[in-house]
Amino acid sequence: RLTRRLIGDRVYAFVMEELFFNLNSIERGPSQGLDQNRFMSGVGFRIYKQLRFDVAYLQQYINRKSGLPDLVNNILFMQTSQAF
Repeated sequence: RLTRRLIGDRVYAFVMEELFFNLNSIERGPSQGLDQNRFMSGVGFRIYKQLRFDVAYLQQYINRKSGLPDLVNNILFMQTSQAF
């Protein structure tokens, strides 16, 4: 996750990418290679010192090897997080 401040320390932008790989193939299960990729970009707001709210776009690519076409999900992602 790469984060950059936009307005002071209260508003920030971020990007993130996750790659999922299967290291080997299993009969009647996943095949070796790329399984899925998730890319997210968005903005976040620090409401209080320990409370944050993020709004982001998430694109999830799923490599389906069972003869079905690959799947792409487009998701509006909202998250509230609190540090203790």
